[in-house]
Amino acid sequence: MSFEAKSIEAIEIVWDGPYDFEQAIKKSDQDEDYGVYQLYGTHLIFGSDAILYIGKARDRTFSVRLKEHKKYWVDWEASKLQIYLGRIGGLKPARAVKGEWRDWETQIDRVERLLVYYCAPPYNSSGLNGFGKMKPTILMNYGVRHRLPFEVSTLYDCGEYAMNPKDWKAYTTSST
Repeated sequence: MSFEAKSIEAIEIVWDGPYDFEQAIKKSDQDEDYGVYQLYGTHLIFGSDAILYIGKARDRTFSVRLKEHKKYWVDWEASKLQIYLGRIGGLKPARAVKGEWRDWETQIDRVERLLVYYCAPPYNSSGLNGFGKMKPTILMNYGVRHRLPFEVSTLYDCGEYAMNPKDWKAYTTSST
C-alpha cells in the first residue's frame, strides 16, 4: 500500500430513524443538532424506499435544513419521505478552536461527499463524479443506517495499483 495505517482518519457516525418529516424536525429541533441526513422515498426509476438525497447540517441544524427542503420540494414527492439522522462523534468531545469547529465541520463535509459519491442519490447533483482530493479516510456507519454500507472509504484510490497501475505487478512464486 502507498499509505500507512496511522495516516488513515476514521470517522464514526451513528444513525437513527426512520422519521417522517414532522418527527425528524421535532427530534432535531435543538440548537446543537448537526450532522448528515438521508432522505428515502419513491423514485420513478428506483422504485419505493429508494435513497433520494444525502445532505449535511453543518452551518444550520437538522431542523433548519429539513425545513428548507420542505419549502422547495418535499411536498411534491410521490410518497412520504423517511428520514435518517446521522451524528458524528467519538470518545473525546469536539473542541472549538477560536470559536470555530473546523475539525468537526470538515468531517461533516467529508462524510457527505463520500456518501454522495458512493450511494449516488438521484437528487444530489454535485459530488457524483468524485469526492475530490481527500486524505485517506474510512467512514463507519453505526446504528440504524438503513441502506448505507457499513463502511465507506477513500482507500480504493490510495492503493499502489490506483497510484501507479503501469508498475504494479501480480505476486508470483518465481523469484525472477
